Amino acid sequence: MAPKQVELEAKKLRVYTDGTVDRAPQPVANASPTTVDGVASKDVVINLKNGVTGRLYKPQVCDTLTSTKLPLLFYYHGGGFCTGSCSQVQTHNFLHSLCLKTRTLVIAVDYRLSPEHRLPAQYDDCMDALYWAAKGGDGDWVAKYGNLAECFLYGESSGGTIAHHVGVRVAGMSAEARPPRLAVRGLVLVQPFFGSAERTAHEESYARQGSQQELLARWYDLFWKLSLPQGADKSSPYCNPKAHLSSLPSPVNGPPVLVTLAGLDLLLDRGLWYAELARTHMKSKVEVMVEEGQDHNYHVNQPTSIQKNRLLTRISQFINSQSSR
Repeated sequence: MAPKQVELEAKKLRVYTDGTVDRAPQPVANASPTTVDGVASKDVVINLKNGVTGRLYKPQVCDTLTSTKLPLLFYYHGGGFCTGSCSQVQTHNFLHSLCLKTRTLVIAVDYRLSPEHRLPAQYDDCMDALYWAAKGGDGDWVAKYGNLAECFLYGESSGGTIAHHVGVRVAGMSAEARPPRLAVRGLVLVQPFFGSAERTAHEESYARQGSQQELLARWYDLFWKLSLPQGADKSSPYCNPKAHLSSLPSPVNGPPVLVTLAGLDLLLDRGLWYAELARTHMKSKVEVMVEEGQDHNYHVNQPTSIQKNRLLTRISQFINSQSSR
């Protein structure tokens, strides 16, 4: 048998021309059910049949709560739908900081990955996590400390795309179909990963700027090729938020949205485009934050930076403004 031909390769992922992938093992951090530096964490099973797991993060303030409960923050990691995990060291460390700063009970979802499981599997898995929480979650922390009436959906990069789709699903459901007692109070999309059949001017300029920028544009195109259903292109509602919102049987009134972007990110124009769509097509109250001079995923890659702390502060302010505390 002839060896498989590599189409594109990076540190974390090798993609072959036949559409299969190899993922390089990444350093992982173990959960700690006992509090470490203000946060405890533990691993949970969300959907045994589909192999969907997650990790909960509980701030130490829970130890002093009496009748008050904390907002629930559902977290969806990035990675182009093809890579990533909540237990990877950088992601775990960021989740620790996010939990501590926002004073929320965080439910980080390890959804199934593409191309083995193509869209909408990731959207379905993260929707399942809402039903799981509404039914009691882990049977301990979620029921004891989480306020189902104040839920927030947070996603980074492709996770931001997931947050949009799950948020719109919930908004369009009848009261009987929604996860019982659960209400989504806001969406936080951090450098969201959207697309369309045509490239933006920003994306075109990246493709012309040289090897590194052109390679990044190729990766983004390849992630969509690997994650969309066979035969679909970037005009798909799973990729294009305008096509998605236009395909709904009836308009939705979306929750408030915070879109945070990076000034040097290839996805900057897409994020600004989405913010306007959320205003016009979802009737959402939208806030936009652009961190100039920063690139994609800066908040994870620079864990001690002022910019990361500024982002956490803005997210915390947004959550507080939409919750009862």
